[in-house]
Amino acid sequence: MNFADLKTTKKGRIGERIVRGLLEQWRWSYKEAPNRSHAIDFMAVNCEGDCIGVEVKTYPRRALRLDTGIDGADFAKYRELRTNRCKDVLLIFIDQFERCIYGQWLSVLERAAYRDGGKVYFKLDRMRRVRWLTAAELSELSKYPLSAYYHGRAPFFGSDGMRPGANL
Repeated sequence: MNFADLKTTKKGRIGERIVRGLLEQWRWSYKEAPNRSHAIDFMAVNCEGDCIGVEVKTYPRRALRLDTGIDGADFAKYRELRTNRCKDVLLIFIDQFERCIYGQWLSVLERAAYRDGGKVYFKLDRMRRVRWLTAAELSELSKYPLSAYYHGRAPFFGSDGMRPGANL
């Protein structure tokens, strides 16, 4: 199967489109990765003029724990990128279960990261909520239903959006 035809790739493209809008709203200049497997989704210059990487993960946090994670190999790749090419890497999660966008700088997350198997996890209380997903965004993401494990689970980010604190 072609990379672009994978369900995870199609869902990821939705998240990347959402984040593209955020980068434009934040007035960050950016270059998007090519439409194939890639190391990082965006290279950007933020408002301070720093070169940063931006990685978008379009999936929900773990159903049974208040954390989210990435592949260990990706974690190592982002750390290397931060060391060699840019000031930091911003991980942004598009989470249809939490109904919001949240994220954090890799330099903050790696201090409290923990491994479980081949994955590296970050507690949700280390994240900053960016904004709620719109009804249209949630509708588009609903083409990819959540696992039954999420039924009856309470979201971490309250309806007031104030946990865990200030926005990014």
